[in-house]
Parts: sequence; C-alpha cells; structure tokens
Amino acid sequence: MVSARSPTGCILTGVALKLSETQEAIIAAAEQMFGRLGVDAVSMRAIGAAAGSGNHYSVQYHFGSKEGLIRAILLSRARTLERYRGEFLAEATAAGKLNDAHALIRALLMPMAMQTDANGRHSFASFAVHLYWHSKASASWMESHEFSPMMLHILDLLRRLVDLPPDIKEARLRNGTLYFLHVLIACDKAQETGNPQERPDEEFWTDAIGAITASYLAPLATVGN
Repeated sequence: MVSARSPTGCILTGVALKLSETQEAIIAAAEQMFGRLGVDAVSMRAIGAAAGSGNHYSVQYHFGSKEGLIRAILLSRARTLERYRGEFLAEATAAGKLNDAHALIRALLMPMAMQTDANGRHSFASFAVHLYWHSKASASWMESHEFSPMMLHILDLLRRLVDLPPDIKEARLRNGTLYFLHVLIACDKAQETGNPQERPDEEFWTDAIGAITASYLAPLATVGN
C-alpha cells in the first residue's frame, strides 16, 4: 500500500506564515482585485488603497514587489489548502482508497471549493485562473514543496495509477484543475447575476470531480479514432 505520508513528512512543512493585520488586508484586497481584473491590470497603489492604507507605498513596504505579493497570497492560501488535503487524504487512507483516482482527485481539488473570501466568493479560484492564463508573473512557486507538499504528494499518487505518456498525464491533471476552478467561478457568477442555478453549488462541484476522474482514467485516444 502506498503511504499517505507526504514526501516531507508533514503536510504543513514550509507553509508557516505570520501576518500583521495590514498584511492580511493587503492580501485579501489583492486576491479579490487580481481575480476580478487580472494580475497585470492592477497597480500596487490601487491595492493599497483598497486595503485601507493611506500610504501609496504600503504594498511595496510589506511585500517588496508584485511577485512578492503573489507569493504571499499563494502561501497564505496554501496553509489551509494543505490542511484540508491532508484531511481528505487521511479519509482515503482509512477507507483503503489510496489507489482510487476519484478519492485522490477529490482530495486534490475539493479544498479549493472550501477557499472563499469575506463575501463568500471563490476569489482565490479567479486569481489562480488569471495567474495561469493571463499574467506575466511566474506561478512556478506552486510547484514547490515550500507551498504544496501534500498537493505534490497526491499528484504523485495519481500519476502512478495510469499507464499514459507523462505529457498526457500532466495535461489531464492541469486541465482538470482549471476546469474545476472554472466551475467554482461559474457558480459564483450565477449568484452574483441573480440567476442562481437550480442545483446547489456542491452538486456541481461533485459532478465536476466525477467528470475529471473519468477524463483522467480514459484510455489514450489516437488521431483517427
């Protein structure tokens, strides 16, 4: 049986972060503004103003640069994401499902649905999508054990389950993650526009996990078939 222990031995290794009230306010404002407008479209001064700071250089003082601020957002969210992933993986371990792709993908992605801002919206999902598709800033930190040792451990377990070319595995995992983030965003948009969906959001999240699992496990399709 594959061990559920993370490669570092601790799901929170490398993600300890102590923040002042000012820093927390800046991170919250930046995440929402980046998610709504895009990472490259928002100025440091605008973030500081939205966070309630009268100092035009408050963001630079606390985080140094925009990439430093992005890193702080990722690190701040990683603490909770890693804890939830550890809890989901512990459940899978207790149920003998460490070789179950659905249980592993649920452990990987469902914690993102549990990350909301002060307005109950998935601003981190929007931020992550903008960071991936539209920003010049690097998102390579998310691939580091400093941020997400448990996430990387789950990905490693998933890679062992299928006999597919490595690039196909990575594409399916990446596209599945982006699809799930878009499902979260779509559910939020429905609420914001006053057109709530007929089903609870949780049902859409659960269905997305099932669809992503089926896609990941599907045999390799070839051109012409």
